[in-house]
Amino acid sequence: MCGYTEYTANNYIETRCDLRAKIVAIDAIIAANEDLMLKQALSDSGGTAMYELDDGQIRIKVGYRSLKELTAAMDALEVVKQRYINRLNGRTTKLRGLSTLRGGYGYYGGCGGC
Repeated sequence: MCGYTEYTANNYIETRCDLRAKIVAIDAIIAANEDLMLKQALSDSGGTAMYELDDGQIRIKVGYRSLKELTAAMDALEVVKQRYINRLNGRTTKLRGLSTLRGGYGYYGGCGGC
C-alpha cells in the first residue's frame, strides 16, 4: 500500500484545510454512501455493507451493519455539510430567550391579548 494513507471518514474531512475542501470531501463520502445505500437496498442479504473511497492519496474503508446505520450516517453528514455551507456563506443561528424580545412580553409585544 505504498503512497496511501488510510483514514476514517472523520479524519478525511478534518484534514481538509478550508471549508470548501471539507464540503467537497463530504460530497465525495456522500456519493460513495449513496452507491452503497442503493446496493444495500436492492440486495437480498441485507447484511454488512462496506465502501471504499480512494482519491489517489487517501483511502477510506467504512463498513455498516445495516441500512438503518448507513442512513443515520448519511443524515449526519448532510447536517455537518449544511453547517459548513452556512459558515462559508456567513449565516449563523443565534438563540435568544423570551425576555430579550421587544418589551419583554414575548412574541406579540403586548401583554398577551390585552
